[in-house]
Amino acid sequence: MFNSKELEDRIENLRGTIKTMMDVAAINKRKRLRAKRDHDKATKKLAKDLEKEEKKVAKLGVLLDLERLAELEHEQWWYWTKQIADQVPDELREKWEASWIPYDELPEELKEEDRVWARKVRDEE
Repeated sequence: MFNSKELEDRIENLRGTIKTMMDVAAINKRKRLRAKRDHDKATKKLAKDLEKEEKKVAKLGVLLDLERLAELEHEQWWYWTKQIADQVPDELREKWEASWIPYDELPEELKEEDRVWARKVRDEE
């Protein structure tokens, strides 16, 4: 059997152990809360970054769409001018013939003229 002194010492040791365990639990709780806060903050940042990237992708899609429309405008113009080339003055026909090339080979200023018409198709001008 234990004497009262030994019991008191054991009880005190148990109280110390319980206090230590409670302190560790409190520390772990703070660590979990801090980790959750950091995780939530990182998640919000990633969500913002993702939204920015999605906007960039959408804008790029619009630009690519504009280029495709401009290319179609060029093809339409090319087809039309070839159909009526024999009905226009030689000087105008020669000017047109210089532009009877694929869209991607056009100089930038002529591509921009096709983009103007593509924007009109999209109701931007």
